[in-house]
Amino acid sequence: MKRARYFGLFNFVSASLGSAGLEIRSHKLRSFLSLIGIAIGITSYVTMSNMGEIQKKATKSMIDEIGGLSQVIITQKIAKTSQEGYEYARSPGLRFSDLDSLKANIPLIEKDTRLNMKYQIHFALFDEDYKVGVVGVNRDFLGRIKLLAGRDFTDEEYERGEGVCLVTDNLYKRIKKVHGIDPKTLLGKNLYLTEGFPLRIIGFFEKPMNMGWSIYRNGLFVPIRFWERNVGGVNQPREQLYLQLRSADKNEEGKAQIATLLTSLHRGVRDFYFEARDWAGDMDKNMKKVSLTFAIITLISLLVGGLNIMNVMLVSISTRVWEIGMRKAVGASHAQIFAQFLIESSVLSMAGGLLGMIAGYFTASIAAGAIAQGIPWFIPSFNNMVLVRGALISVAIGIIFGLYPALKAFRLNPTAALHYE
Repeated sequence: MKRARYFGLFNFVSASLGSAGLEIRSHKLRSFLSLIGIAIGITSYVTMSNMGEIQKKATKSMIDEIGGLSQVIITQKIAKTSQEGYEYARSPGLRFSDLDSLKANIPLIEKDTRLNMKYQIHFALFDEDYKVGVVGVNRDFLGRIKLLAGRDFTDEEYERGEGVCLVTDNLYKRIKKVHGIDPKTLLGKNLYLTEGFPLRIIGFFEKPMNMGWSIYRNGLFVPIRFWERNVGGVNQPREQLYLQLRSADKNEEGKAQIATLLTSLHRGVRDFYFEARDWAGDMDKNMKKVSLTFAIITLISLLVGGLNIMNVMLVSISTRVWEIGMRKAVGASHAQIFAQFLIESSVLSMAGGLLGMIAGYFTASIAAGAIAQGIPWFIPSFNNMVLVRGALISVAIGIIFGLYPALKAFRLNPTAALHYE
């Protein structure tokens, strides 16, 4: 008995699917227009959903890379009144010497990032003049770069502030364009700053993440002690100081200890504040703007596609009234008629959804690959669950917009249907 029931159900579904296929073939243009709306909507959904998944992973990767969740940024306050100006004048202001004291006295601090820049510096190489920015850095700052050739600074070179430099990839490409030389040929060569100091080239590196600073386009990176001694001066006032805590969970505790000690170092003056940098929030805001646009496109496309499917099914019912009446007259139940047209609308929607999923897969893959070209930490990938959700949405659209036509067929009187012309 059960086998007969299952066999009957299988025959019914097969016949409904065949009927849906025949309907598509019989009205190719009308069916195609219905499929296009669904396809555009599913393409948009698959593309943006996958890009959103990648964005979350990329954001987490970037935050881990720069220490965003455990990073502490201390910013110098600017006096807004004469009273504040008088008070702040008692403080030496933010300086790298503060970092030395903080690291020595607060165990929660893991490392600090130090960077000094000076632009519009000229250097000579092979009788050619180049204008660059010279950047003094410590090891914690330079730890994020990717070397393309040569080596990093040694501990001794950092400590003694020796005249060695790392050249950015973009600057090397400029030199190569002029002289047509291999990077290995430049390793060990001296270039001469206009200040009269020679710098020995020991390596070339690629800019970290998607940083757009000009120093990453045309920069020479040197040990910070060399920079302080020969380029910009020792322990100069700073607008900001950057610290890395050992754990993001200790952020508030670390800030409290830093504030207490730093206020003491500044002669009791709290002329600084902690800048909250919501890395994930900033990126999410940008992503949400793009997502909203695609969401609107997706909803409109799915709505138009769904209405087209409803229209196709209503036209189909109007041309098959006699067939529906005959099926009811020979024993087909109202539920079977209802289910048949619901299956047909779902098949139409699924066909459009399949086109959309294929297009969305390729669109998302191409977009992710293009982004990865400009962002080193961006890893292209595709979440297959997006396709599963896309298929479920397609079926849902077919069911929702097929309900009214199916109910109309369900309610047809078999006697009136058989006399319909």
